[in-house]
Amino acid sequence: MLDLLLAGALLASIISLTRYSKRFHGLSLPVNPLSRSLRILGMETGHYLILAILVFVATSAVFIVQELLGLGLPGALMTGVAIFTGLIVVVYLLASQRVRKLEAALPEAIELIRATSRSGGTAQSSIAAVAQSTEGNPGKEFKWLVQALQHGASIEQATARLQELYGTPVMNLFVQALITKWQVGGNLGELMDSIQKLIRTRLKLKLQAQGRLSGARFSGIFVGVLPYTLIPFFLTRDPAWFEILLTDPRGPDLLLLAFVLQVVALFWLLRVLRVQL
Repeated sequence: MLDLLLAGALLASIISLTRYSKRFHGLSLPVNPLSRSLRILGMETGHYLILAILVFVATSAVFIVQELLGLGLPGALMTGVAIFTGLIVVVYLLASQRVRKLEAALPEAIELIRATSRSGGTAQSSIAAVAQSTEGNPGKEFKWLVQALQHGASIEQATARLQELYGTPVMNLFVQALITKWQVGGNLGELMDSIQKLIRTRLKLKLQAQGRLSGARFSGIFVGVLPYTLIPFFLTRDPAWFEILLTDPRGPDLLLLAFVLQVVALFWLLRVLRVQL
């Protein structure tokens, strides 16, 4: 019966991860979510090698857990899958953080494009000015856009990377403004005027929503970490308190079940508290 519970909890965690990755940060493009996340993190090639490294780490954890904790093969395998899933989630979260940083850099980039356009600069020189003045990963993405245009790529080809990797509503609005300028013409500064207020409003609402949900987010983290802080406290009061879970044959399986359920709860919390505007 316990093995069935473990298998069910593990299956639920994998389903949660799959649904979370398919809707990663509001994207709905037919691109491998893991491949997209690795590209956002600057790993353009060698995705299979990175995946093999993650599998190797999880496999090594299986043997270590089986040797140290004395778990059976099913429990050790489930531990390995849980560790592999956790590593994938870390990749998704790091990529999501870069997406948010690029979104946060858009208002300043639009303001600089407006100023450069009004001073007589061309659309391409305005984007180049943004690439030179923006630091970090956002600056790299704007430099990639400028280099693509300099090498003769069309505006659709040059902005395809931004839409594919950072295809949030805010980024899509910015890209469509650039495409409109190249295809229809007109003043780029005026186009940016029309979308800047909308982008700032969306980002402001998103920050407000995230601020209101921060209490629930920190409460979830506190509840998840609380057992691991209470265990050492109770061990100092009664060293034999935890021993039964390690000596009883069902103890390691129960600990593993509790851990897997926490992973499922983490995925569920991320899904519920995800803000999409």
